[in-house]
Amino acid sequence: MTDSNAFLPILVHYRWKIFFFTCLAGIITATLSFLLPKEYKASASVVPTNSKLMDKQRMYDNHIQELYGAYGNSDDADRIHAIMHSSNVLHIIADSLSLTNHYNLTGKKNAKYSTIKKLQKQMDITSTEFGEIKVMVWDENPTMALAITQAIITQTLQLGKQQLVQFYNQSVQALQQNSISKQNTLSKLDAAATDERKALQDEIVQSNTNISAYQLAIVNIPPNLIVIEQPGVDAEADKPNIPLLVIAAMICAAFISMVWVILFGSMKIAHVN
Repeated sequence: MTDSNAFLPILVHYRWKIFFFTCLAGIITATLSFLLPKEYKASASVVPTNSKLMDKQRMYDNHIQELYGAYGNSDDADRIHAIMHSSNVLHIIADSLSLTNHYNLTGKKNAKYSTIKKLQKQMDITSTEFGEIKVMVWDENPTMALAITQAIITQTLQLGKQQLVQFYNQSVQALQQNSISKQNTLSKLDAAATDERKALQDEIVQSNTNISAYQLAIVNIPPNLIVIEQPGVDAEADKPNIPLLVIAAMICAAFISMVWVILFGSMKIAHVN
């Protein structure tokens, strides 16, 4: 059994070999890193708006307006994340910017699927401790990186608006049908049924008020996010991070070299003994 105290003399004895392989790994990594394609990072920062701003009552109730702040919470941020990562947004971006051709995937099997996977790999959307959402995109073409970042924000805004418009329109249609039904019932009531007629008239008035509120909300839909840092692209390539890669390679090479010389030296000592 090899004494652990023998490890240090072994490492000292083979120190120049360890140093050589460590430096060699760094040189090879640096050389290969320079051959890798450079990628530029585009980024933007947004914050979610308060989902309660979608309440139709905000249009005519001053007390409600005062209760709602502009910025959303973590639940609102999660919704923004979900929209940005949704297939709807990603497919629209891929089609509008011709990313299949840009990623040289045209004509390949499952080109559309591969394009979306590549796009997902090239983007990173994270939330910070301050509640902002950081959108980052990497691409070999800085102009394209910027265009994709802008498209993510634009499509998130548009999809959020479309969802609300669809919901409000459905609500208007349901209220209109309900109002028509009540008006038909009212027209069939006997004139002597004063209480019932009054109750139905009040319900019809309230229904029409709600319809007006929803119709006003449709043309005054607040955005689902606020851009606090406009999309911009770095002047220099962000990837590959050559110093980091070289340091990591040298650390790994040094560790492997030390393990190897310890095992080799230990076997040599055991053989001698």
